[in-house]
Amino acid sequence: MNVAVELFETQAAVKVKNLKIMTFIFSLLALANGALALWIVKKFIINRLRYFESTAKQIVTTKNLTLRTDAKRQDEISKAANAFDRMVDQFLDLNLTTRQLDSQLESKLNDMNILLDQSRKRMTHQQEDLTSVAIAMTQMSSSVQLVAENTQLA
Repeated sequence: MNVAVELFETQAAVKVKNLKIMTFIFSLLALANGALALWIVKKFIINRLRYFESTAKQIVTTKNLTLRTDAKRQDEISKAANAFDRMVDQFLDLNLTTRQLDSQLESKLNDMNILLDQSRKRMTHQQEDLTSVAIAMTQMSSSVQLVAENTQLA
């Protein structure tokens, strides 16, 4: 009976050892799986988010509205990046429109200043003409008064 017990104990020990080995192998596989998942997350998510963030920071610091994220995939990160690019496109269009309107406004203000200068010159000329007319009328009035006085004396 001792042989049977020893055989049973040996088989049990082998099974325990095999179980430990399998547990160790499964632990290694789980660790490798976790490392692979971490690498995938880092490669396909974190690095892309960092590039997205980097592009946004570059736009802010350089004020260069022509920079883009150039996302080519159809996942959620690319959708957000493409929406960001469209928003920057709209900012660029708004900026260009504002510059064009500013240029047009400046041109109209210059035209208005030219017209104001011309009006000032005309008003100054009219004022000089009115002053000349007033002087002439005063002289004529004096002459008429002298003629009237001489007519009364004669």
